[in-house]
Amino acid sequence: MATMDSFFNGVQEFFGGFHTPVILKRDDEGFQRQIAYLESHRSIENKKKLAGLKKGAEGEANILYQLEHSDIGMYILHGIHVEDAQIDFVVITRGWTYLIESKNWSGDWKICKDGTILIRNGKKVVSHESPLSQNQRHMDTVKQRWRQKNDRITNALFSALFEKNWYKPLVVVSNTESIINAREASKYDREHIVRVDQLISLIKNDLKEYSERDPFSSKKQMMEVAESFLRAEKEYQEKRLRQKKNK
Repeated sequence: MATMDSFFNGVQEFFGGFHTPVILKRDDEGFQRQIAYLESHRSIENKKKLAGLKKGAEGEANILYQLEHSDIGMYILHGIHVEDAQIDFVVITRGWTYLIESKNWSGDWKICKDGTILIRNGKKVVSHESPLSQNQRHMDTVKQRWRQKNDRITNALFSALFEKNWYKPLVVVSNTESIINAREASKYDREHIVRVDQLISLIKNDLKEYSERDPFSSKKQMMEVAESFLRAEKEYQEKRLRQKKNK
């Protein structure tokens, strides 16, 4: 009965008007502080770091714009640490919770069969480890924290659902001029690497598929997930302060 109540409450809320994205945390100030520091300490190395940081900030701004204007009820956390894992975005919807890694690399992407990414910028081609590998490490950290916060019975009953039903890693190509060649890519890579202008369509399609398999999460359940990530961020910041004091 509780499950049915949860289902009908979720449907009622879904059609009752929760279509506004809510930003619970944004990291704009963090970027600005880093940029200001690098600009005040000029060196060749800092110039390179500064260019990369500005490009990263621009890419994340592109993603945030898409999420803010999505007309989907979601909670957005921008710049979240779970222990030592730095996650660009945590996006909590009625279906999946997305762990998003932003990549604003200059050039066109070729996703190889083994997951390697080739970036072509003019005549120059650079090979990269798949960002999904990095994102999977983030996922593993989040899952380990979840296990530690729950008892053995909860772990036994629900651990298998973590990646199957609850959490999805995404790499978002935040350079809108990049072309993605995924002809050789695995099905998994094609489903988990998306260009920024296709992000909202992907989320909407996921929500349709999710509703056919499982009841929607309620707004309260979504907030509980968001609060768990905000607690992780608070713990990380407190840990950093302790480390600074002990130096």
